[in-house]
Amino acid sequence: MLGVHFPTDTLALIREINTALSVFSHGLNNLYLDRIPDSEKLEMLQPNVSCQDHGAVKWPGGRKLHKYLAAVKIRGSRSDQDFEFNNDGSLKNVELKVMNLRPRGQGMVEDGAMMWEEIGVWKSLNAEKINIKDIVWPGNALKPPEGVPERRFLTITFLEEPPYINLSPPTACSSTKGAVCQMVPDSHLATVNITEEMKNPNSTMFQCCSGFCVDLLRKFSADLSFDYALKRVKDGQWGGIQNGTWNGLVAELIKHETDMVLTSLKINSGRESVIDFSIPFLETGITILVSKRTGIISPTAFLEPFDFASWMLVVVVTVQVAATSIFLFEWLSPHGYNMKQTHSQGRFSYVRTLWLVWVVLFKAAVNVDCPQEIILLLQYIFALFALIFLAIYTANLAAFMITREEYYDLSGVEDIRLSNPYSHHPVFRFGTIPNGATDFVMKNNFPEMHMYMKKFSRKTVKEGTMAVKSGALDAFIYDATVLEYLVGQDDECNILTVGSWYAMTGYGLAFPKSSKWIPMFNEYLMIYRENGDLERLQRFWFTGACKPGERKRSSSKPLALAQFMSAFILLGSGACVSVLFLIIEHFYYRYMRRWMGNFCIDHEWWNLVSLSMATSIRKDKESREECACKNPNCKKRLVTAERDLKLAQAQVEELKIKLQALDCDEPSVTDKLLDPPSSRDLRFVNPLHGEYGGWTPESVQDEIGFDSADSADFLEARVGFEEIETVL
Repeated sequence: MLGVHFPTDTLALIREINTALSVFSHGLNNLYLDRIPDSEKLEMLQPNVSCQDHGAVKWPGGRKLHKYLAAVKIRGSRSDQDFEFNNDGSLKNVELKVMNLRPRGQGMVEDGAMMWEEIGVWKSLNAEKINIKDIVWPGNALKPPEGVPERRFLTITFLEEPPYINLSPPTACSSTKGAVCQMVPDSHLATVNITEEMKNPNSTMFQCCSGFCVDLLRKFSADLSFDYALKRVKDGQWGGIQNGTWNGLVAELIKHETDMVLTSLKINSGRESVIDFSIPFLETGITILVSKRTGIISPTAFLEPFDFASWMLVVVVTVQVAATSIFLFEWLSPHGYNMKQTHSQGRFSYVRTLWLVWVVLFKAAVNVDCPQEIILLLQYIFALFALIFLAIYTANLAAFMITREEYYDLSGVEDIRLSNPYSHHPVFRFGTIPNGATDFVMKNNFPEMHMYMKKFSRKTVKEGTMAVKSGALDAFIYDATVLEYLVGQDDECNILTVGSWYAMTGYGLAFPKSSKWIPMFNEYLMIYRENGDLERLQRFWFTGACKPGERKRSSSKPLALAQFMSAFILLGSGACVSVLFLIIEHFYYRYMRRWMGNFCIDHEWWNLVSLSMATSIRKDKESREECACKNPNCKKRLVTAERDLKLAQAQVEELKIKLQALDCDEPSVTDKLLDPPSSRDLRFVNPLHGEYGGWTPESVQDEIGFDSADSADFLEARVGFEEIETVL
């Protein structure tokens, strides 16, 4: 058996009185020489306490006086080493004798049949090196007994926060689930039967701690061979600077009141300056919690199946283009409406065409009378487009007419509603937990926002969550992983997190400065990360019933233009086909119709091909037959008249040549004589209005310069030409 020894007899204590008085006097001298107000010096030297006082001892200047005493450095009474202290007041130069309990016969101190023998000295100035003599182990063995090495003990401080540390009655713990944790300081347990209290299901002094961190602690305990005691932080604070000093978990580490802190403690620069952290065991950031508001149907829900661009393309572009196309095709078609006539549908106009397009789009029951096949084709294609459009609209409308869930969709902590809450009506209310890591980040990065949100702060995450659900707060800002867990565990699924994470960091195990445990815990954290233990613990503890992320991904969105572009392509293709058919129709009426009528005398044969084509051919033949002669004498006279017309035209051409040879200076008279009948005075071809239609050989001779014989021949030829032309 091994042990340590230092002098504790009466003589040794008396020798140290001189050292204690020397330290105290040097400390008072340093206080006297310090240039501080005398009132502060008197406060340090007047403790105002006695042994008869009850309750907590309060000595405001005691900590300041402690600093002066800890700064003393004098020559020691037991060795040549200087007598000085560490920052926490512990002795810097310590010597401990290492003792070995061995069988009696050698040594200085007897203990029955056994005695303690000094085998070495441990010095704090050279703590990593110690010279030890041979050790006699139990049974006079020269090597230690085989078996499990002695387990070490750690005091671990925590602060509850689901799912990292969950609290339940102490009776809920078992050998494989959770760990009993102490909820009050040690001073409150002085007169308590601890064993019985742990069995009390209504105990407030002990609780059963479970969660992500407790399961992780159990793994550490098994792998690093240590036992532990879980104790709640005394002041219930996470650890922030308040009135110039640290509080909460950080303060207990600074004072060495605990060996380790294991909970959802975030790593930040302020804390790292006074304590040490392990590598992060979980990544986190800052996010925002908001509440859903259900039972709302948007007043514009009937417009939401399509986005703005799609509605504009349908209403402004497609309808107008379709109406214009139908109007132009009907106007340009050789078989379309006659603008000067009134039909059963009324006079043909652009407004009536626009009305036709609208009624087709909305499937109104109206009679459409378009005689033109091309227009019918374009109309049917537009009707198909309208069918597709209405089918998509009706199918998507159902998703927008149901009860709507609305919430504040904040982009993050830099959202305008947070940076300028007065721009929102009513004023936007949000807060966090004071003296925590989130509060530290907001104070450093957004001081104005931090000042505003202080009046909306809540003491715990549970209070913040309830305030959001009840409407007392519009948003709650806190650790992302904690809020994500609470969202998944919410019974009503009425809360969710929004916005991107801010100030990404991690949770770590916290230790006092220069703790020897840090390398060991870091090593096993890396092992747990590599073999998937951390991921399995996270998946087990953070999975909840509510999954707002999945619901958000499945929510309906307005259809964009690209999602039903095929309907517009169909309509455009129909317009192009209609243009092609319009060209073919003009070609048919101008060139092919008469040939097809002559090719097949019986137009009924064309009914087998197309009724419209047969009707067109029949009407063309009827119109030509109305102008044809219906007896043999008429046909004979027609042939004679055509022959006389050709002779008269030849005579007229000969006279034109004569006129040009005479260089006539009066073209107006010549033009009058040679004008076609459509532009000439009708009296010229009517013998009832005078000789030769008002012209005499004398007038022709006077106007043009012909002699009397030529003037008579000219008028006679001209009259004969007009008579033949009139007959034809």
